[in-house]
Amino acid sequence: MGTLNKNFKYSYKKVQILIFSYFFLFLIRIIKSKNSLIDSNALLRFLNNHIPQKDSKIKDRLINDNERVRGYNSNAFTPSQQQLLLVRLLPVVQNRINLIELSPKGTGKSWIYINLSNYVRMVSGGKVTPAVLFYNNATNMPGLLVKHDAVVLDECQSISFENPGEVVGILKGFLEAGYFTRGKQKVTSEAGIVMLANIPIESSGMPQSENLFENLPEFLRETAFIDRLHGILPGWELSKFNSNMISKGTGFKADFFAEVLHVLRDRSGYLEYIKDKCTIESDSIRDKIAVWRLAAGLLKLLFPNLNVTQEELHEFCLKPALGLRQRIRNQLSLLDSEYKSMTINIDY
Repeated sequence: MGTLNKNFKYSYKKVQILIFSYFFLFLIRIIKSKNSLIDSNALLRFLNNHIPQKDSKIKDRLINDNERVRGYNSNAFTPSQQQLLLVRLLPVVQNRINLIELSPKGTGKSWIYINLSNYVRMVSGGKVTPAVLFYNNATNMPGLLVKHDAVVLDECQSISFENPGEVVGILKGFLEAGYFTRGKQKVTSEAGIVMLANIPIESSGMPQSENLFENLPEFLRETAFIDRLHGILPGWELSKFNSNMISKGTGFKADFFAEVLHVLRDRSGYLEYIKDKCTIESDSIRDKIAVWRLAAGLLKLLFPNLNVTQEELHEFCLKPALGLRQRIRNQLSLLDSEYKSMTINIDY
C-alpha cells in the first residue's frame, strides 16, 4: 500500500477503505491472472459483511463513496445534482434499464461509462450496424447487447444506423421485451441501453425547446420509441465539468467498484421490495415498470441491505424515479395527442 505520510492523519474510515480496496484488487488480479472468473459469491460475502446493517447515515456515506469512485468531488455538487450523478449508474447496477441523458456539451456524460467498468460498452456516434449491436449472422457471433451489462450510444444527435428500419424495429422490440430476433436467432439479454445526446441550451441553462427531442434523429422523435425509454436524465441541471469537481479524497478503486456493481446487478429482492411497498398510479404498464426498475436501482446503490424507512424510500428512490419517468410522459403528451397529459402518482 506504500508508505503513509506521517504528517497526514488518516481516519479509521480512510484506512479501512484503503485496506478493503487494495485487498480485493489484489485478489481480483490473482484470479484474473489464472484466466478464471471473479468469485461473485466472495464479493457478495464482502457486501454482506462490510456494508453496515444499521447506519442512519449510510445514504450520505454511499453517495459520497459512489462519487469518489467515479472521480467526483461530492462537495462540488448540490444534493439534487448528486442524485443525478447516481442515476447515471442505474443501467450498470439494475437489469434492463433504458435511459436517455440530454444536456449541453461538457457535463461529463460519457466519462463515467468510459472509465468505470469493462462491463459497459460505448458506441460513439457514426453509423451502427445490426451485426455490431445485435447479432452477426455471417459469423454467428452475438453483438454488444448480448456481451455487456450496458451499451451506451454516445452523440445520439449525430448517430445513424445501417438499415435503419431493421435496427430501429429490433431495438424497439428489445427495449420492450428484453429479447430480439435476427435471422434464425432469438436472443435474450438483460443489458441496459443508455443514450447520450447534446441539445441546445438557453443562457439561463434551460433547454431551448419544450420539445427535448426536436434536434435528435427521426427515430428518437417517434413517440413509440420514446415511450420504451424509462427515464430522461436532465443533464442541463448539471454544471459543466471543471477541476473543482475532481475528487482528491480516498475511495474504492474503479475496477473493484465495477465488480461490486456487476454482482449487485444480479442480486434479487430489490424489485420485489419496491413493488411490495407501494402502488404506482398510472394507466400505463410502461410507467409502472419504469418506476419500479429505476427505484430498485437506486435502492441497490443507497440502501443495499434494505435498511430503509418509508420516508427514505420515497425521498431517495421513488421520488427521483418518478421524476425521470414523468419527463417521458410530459414529452409524449406534448408530441402526440394519443398520449394524454397525466401525473404519475405513488400510493403507499
